[in-house]
Amino acid sequence: MDKLTASLLNLFAKYRVIFWYDDSGEMIEQVTQLDLPNIETITVNNNEFGIKYRLFYEQPDTSFLLYFPYGQPVYEQNWLLDVQLAGYVFRTDLQAQFMQDLNLDYHYHTFVSTHIEFFKSNRRREKLAKLGIPTGESEAGLRNRMLAVVFGQESLSLSEMLLAYAHTITTSSDDRFG
Repeated sequence: MDKLTASLLNLFAKYRVIFWYDDSGEMIEQVTQLDLPNIETITVNNNEFGIKYRLFYEQPDTSFLLYFPYGQPVYEQNWLLDVQLAGYVFRTDLQAQFMQDLNLDYHYHTFVSTHIEFFKSNRRREKLAKLGIPTGESEAGLRNRMLAVVFGQESLSLSEMLLAYAHTITTSSDDRFG
């Protein structure tokens, strides 16, 4: 099972309807190749009313992946907004993939974008996941966890991180800072 399928199945354990907006429409091939058991995949193309009828009246117990080969519309033009607010919006940009790997909510998107170089490292992301990120963690708390990863610490103590930093500066290691 590939990472995309595993991520979606994990989300379907919590949500009945998942929305997938693809700004450029470039993920259509991956969507058509998905093997999601007991989950209906629908490409949304100006058929929102029919989809809503299907979701609530024809198949009220079925899980759905709604794929949009375009960007998310503004709220006033989103005919499925009520369903979307009750469901989950799946994102596939680089930041979103990192956030999904770490089970971070979408409100961290700007934070992850700002620190994208940190998150591009598989090793750093794995270490951050190992430290654990509590639900509702503040950006400052997440930043402290990132510093602990960079300094190779398992503790979030500022004094221990400063000592690790001082030690790292005094050594001549080429693999500094994770």
